[in-house]
Amino acid sequence: MITLGLEVEDVNGYVGVVAGSPRNGKWLILKDDGRTVRIREEYIREYDHERALEITRQGDFTPSSLED
Repeated sequence: MITLGLEVEDVNGYVGVVAGSPRNGKWLILKDDGRTVRIREEYIREYDHERALEITRQGDFTPSSLED
């Protein structure tokens, strides 16, 4: 279930944070590259950090770690 403040991933693998409630069925997402977009719930899922590490088999790629 999508909620405000949840870290999510879209179907293209972009990570962002839910910043606004749905309007016309689309959630407001603040993407990790700074853009804001509206995306339907069926096109986003909760970001799974463990899954991302398994896929990349490398370091920490969460948006918070990229700020340094």
